[in-house]
Amino acid sequence: MDRRVKPCDDRVIGGAENWKPAFSASSFASSKSAATNLSSVITGLDPVIHADFYRVMKRYWVYMLASRKNGTLYTGVTNDLMRRIHEHQTGRGSKFATRYGALRLVWYDEHPSAGLAIAREKAIKSWPRKWKIDLIEMLNPDWYDLKRFLNS
Repeated sequence: MDRRVKPCDDRVIGGAENWKPAFSASSFASSKSAATNLSSVITGLDPVIHADFYRVMKRYWVYMLASRKNGTLYTGVTNDLMRRIHEHQTGRGSKFATRYGALRLVWYDEHPSAGLAIAREKAIKSWPRKWKIDLIEMLNPDWYDLKRFLNS
């Protein structure tokens, strides 16, 4: 199977935008009774014992940084987008991104599992540069630094 799918086909092949959690992670995590109720529904699942249960609530991100519009691009994956962007912008991230000034967050995509995020990152890295630029410009035509929108 060819991983190089054009950006315009991105929404068709799937991705995090079509995935919806079965429950709200924030309300679920703050409610011990919710965990108890769910464990009684799923026979034999005790959230305190089964750490794998909590992995459902994690989020993973694939992101692209740029030095400027149509400049140097860097593609990465993380489980904490704000922390990772901060690391890049303070010189503690990728040496490549720091060396070439690719510090502006221009695109990101959320995924429900590390495996899906890593597969997406590898696919994007295999794309021709034009496809990456098309992907960025579909959602961010002016190449704004999207970091400021993450806490909104």
